[in-house]
Amino acid sequence: MVVFTYSSLIPAPLATVWAFHERPDAIQLLTPPETPLVVESRQGGLEIGARIVFRVSHLKLRWVAEHTEYEYQRLFADRQLEGPFRSWYHRHLFAAEEGGTRLTDHVEFSLPLSPLSDWVAGWAVKLQLKAMFAYRHSVTRLECQPKA
Repeated sequence: MVVFTYSSLIPAPLATVWAFHERPDAIQLLTPPETPLVVESRQGGLEIGARIVFRVSHLKLRWVAEHTEYEYQRLFADRQLEGPFRSWYHRHLFAAEEGGTRLTDHVEFSLPLSPLSDWVAGWAVKLQLKAMFAYRHSVTRLECQPKA
């Protein structure tokens, strides 16, 4: 199992940052344009049981994620039911801090081959995740700032 965490302070109230994540278009906005993920369908919002189906274009495979935890304005989590990883569990954590919101993404994953592949290739996946979450947090920051 490989563990990855990315955290940043978003200069916006907790309610604003949470509300952005509840928007129906949030997942499209948070997906970097160079990422080969396309949202195929979405059922529900952030609550337990909600599902998102992605298509991974260059691999011709689907990634199905189901929400498994939900605490209003504190966290939601999803796990992979089908997709490119042997296992994937992603917690989205929100906390009021210093007049803003601490947004933390905590991911635990295993790669599809053997435990050795986690050790050998996990670093490459972590680099991709770092870039993806930097993008996501940047978009969140932009979307949550007061509009002029």
